[in-house]
Amino acid sequence: GGPAATAAADAAAAEAAPLDAVDSLLEEWQEYAALSDTTDDGVPTVERQEAMLSTWRRMISDREEALRKETRREGRQRLSAGWIPGHLASWPLAGRGASKPSEAKAAAAAAAAEVAEEEASRAAEEEAEDEDFIFEWQQHTEALRRQAAEREATTERDAAAAAAAAEAG
Repeated sequence: GGPAATAAADAAAAEAAPLDAVDSLLEEWQEYAALSDTTDDGVPTVERQEAMLSTWRRMISDREEALRKETRREGRQRLSAGWIPGHLASWPLAGRGASKPSEAKAAAAAAAAEVAEEEASRAAEEEAEDEDFIFEWQQHTEALRRQAAEREATTERDAAAAAAAAEAG
């Protein structure tokens, strides 16, 4: 049980929180559907299924609207307290940039130089691979040409020997 166990338990709880919300939403809907069901036979019909789906959609819509209202209210409270997100105020976010404009320009130039260097290195590697491929292809083609020439020479020798044998015989 040390800090690692506590961190693991917190991570599991954070992961389970959305599922708990869905489970509670489903339980609420099932309870509502059970209370509003006045039929005795329990056999589902198309109309009953459509009615169940419409209650589900209505409940999800109401829940979504409530969450949107709550989020807007929280946003208004933050803004009224003078809080503005850093990305809207043009302030660099912590750990994401330089604290002075000149440092930011230097960091951007260094990053651009690094990207250009990587691209040049990648282009040089591709050029070397292309040259290696061309060399191998030329070697292969030359070997095929030599084999074809040897077959042709052998065929001509055989034909000449056959012709000489025919004249002699």
